[in-house]
Amino acid sequence: MVRLQKQVLDKYNELRKIVKDNFDVNVSPTITYDLNSVRIAGQYSPKYNTIRLNKALLEQYKGVYIDNTFVHEFAHSVVDVLYPYYTKPHGKEFKKVCRVLGIEGKARTNLYSDASFSKTKELFSYTCSCGYDHKVTKVIHNKIQRGQQRICTICNTTLKKA
Repeated sequence: MVRLQKQVLDKYNELRKIVKDNFDVNVSPTITYDLNSVRIAGQYSPKYNTIRLNKALLEQYKGVYIDNTFVHEFAHSVVDVLYPYYTKPHGKEFKKVCRVLGIEGKARTNLYSDASFSKTKELFSYTCSCGYDHKVTKVIHNKIQRGQQRICTICNTTLKKA
């Protein structure tokens, strides 16, 4: 992980120089490696001027993650400095900064669709009078467990745990 953090720092310094040369501003967000959500590759927090990186994705995708997600989040920090008024998160200002930084200006979470820790939905089996095997998500399962009824759309009877 230490070597990857050094690569992130090298990219960080390279990006800061590009921004200084092209926009004549200094940008220096803090970087943390504390994201562990299966849905968020990276995040920029303007309130704290912090780029949060997903350590698991960084370790799994290394350079691809740095060149895409890290640069994407860094671009958000640049937009925050250049355009302190409200801008769309991935609007024209953001896309302009991304072009200068050498990336496309859109979120690319599809790069990590095969991530080894990707969340798979846990499904629960329920039956009804017509014998159909209903697969429900954990959210629906929990609602049923709390007493909420779910009705089969075919036979109009209450679903029961299989």
